[in-house]
Amino acid sequence: MTNIAKISALASAPPDTSGVWDDLVQQDRVHRRVYTDDSIFAREMDNIFAATWVYLAHESEIPEPNDFKLSWIGLREVIVARDEDGVVHAFSNRCSHRGASVCREHHGNAADFTCPYHGWRFDNRGQLFGIPGKSAYGPKFKSRDMNLARPAQLGSYKGFVFATLNPDAPPLLQHLGNATRYLDAWIDHNGGPENLCLLGGCTSFPPGLQLEDGVGQRWRWLPCAVLAPVAAGDDQRSLRRRRHGLFRRRGPLQDEQ
Repeated sequence: MTNIAKISALASAPPDTSGVWDDLVQQDRVHRRVYTDDSIFAREMDNIFAATWVYLAHESEIPEPNDFKLSWIGLREVIVARDEDGVVHAFSNRCSHRGASVCREHHGNAADFTCPYHGWRFDNRGQLFGIPGKSAYGPKFKSRDMNLARPAQLGSYKGFVFATLNPDAPPLLQHLGNATRYLDAWIDHNGGPENLCLLGGCTSFPPGLQLEDGVGQRWRWLPCAVLAPVAAGDDQRSLRRRRHGLFRRRGPLQDEQ
């Protein structure tokens, strides 16, 4: 891939006002400003979502060649796609020409994505391969630098796909650190990584979305997923009621055989 464009972090960090937030979190309570203050939210986007590794998807969500799903890194929507060779990629859901969304389906199967604005076409690696009326852009136009932007780093741990916008972030395994012990224990308890598949999508909203409650307070919803094996007797109605992503085993455990 010739394009080295990366999905950018925030253009400039907000002023450091962390000192004025010290009293918002106390031993027995958290002030509601933590969830509604715009300056806190902006710093979270910069210091957390743009600076470290973010979970994007489980590989079982895109099991077949050309499968894809949409995900988020902070405020930036990305496409997570498996190409025809089975390799997983992540790239921006923003056309490199005028910034329009190139994909408007939450998940599906597609070998390429077409921008509805000027018809630019990108494959499921994020590479630009089709521009209608290319000659109209003039002799100095160079399409080789117009592939869809990518996260600075992309990694997978036993089927869990992560990405970061920070080129200086430590490798994924180092970032996960001691958490791998607990991931490994949970995965092994459920039959190993090859026996896990995502049963249902998680309830997620773009981090910038604000909702109002009955008394006029604004709250932001952040995407989240809770990992849990399916309990006996669960049906689709109860799973939807839980409103989070669930994993199930593909087959019986060894000691159940």
